[in-house]
Amino acid sequence: MDLLNPSFIESWASDLRLKKYSPASMRRKMVVLKVFCSYWVSNKSHAFLESSWFDFRVLGKAQSLQIPNLTEEEIEFVADYFPRIDSLLPVERLRPILENPFMLNLIPARACA
Repeated sequence: MDLLNPSFIESWASDLRLKKYSPASMRRKMVVLKVFCSYWVSNKSHAFLESSWFDFRVLGKAQSLQIPNLTEEEIEFVADYFPRIDSLLPVERLRPILENPFMLNLIPARACA
């Protein structure tokens, strides 16, 4: 954390601009950095750096989890809960999206109410 100073952050931001990151993406990265630093400063003991949740050696290698596509019955259940999806069911090119739980989760409930 000693290396994390204003000139380092400005250099990092400059590097992101050179790599053509969008302004929105750069802002998101800066917000995450700000939240992390705020947490780090507020924790005077810095014990969280030694805690197991922060130690990737303890956590081990990340694993992928394959979630199966929804069945026809499950898709109909979702459509019952979000009636506006009914009109999308017959559109064949949308089936891969409607069968994918992750993609369905991206549809905000407010948009489907």
